[in-house]
Amino acid sequence: MSRTRVFVLALALSATAFGAAIAKEPPDGPGGSWIEYTYYDANGVAIGGRWKDCTGHIATWGASGGSRTEVTTGPCPG
Repeated sequence: MSRTRVFVLALALSATAFGAAIAKEPPDGPGGSWIEYTYYDANGVAIGGRWKDCTGHIATWGASGGSRTEVTTGPCPG
């Protein structure tokens, strides 16, 4: 296998692993975390988002994806 193919394969596997790490949501309740996704278009304008609170409630707004995603998490009380 050429070096280029090995590099492309390694890059694809790394991107898949990174995507899976982002997709795994933290547990609910005490000792768990809340999580918020904000989706942005190519111009950096927020176009949608998703929020999961400590009770497991999920709220969404706008688009369900964009050219850039920011993920924020924080601990649940208790």
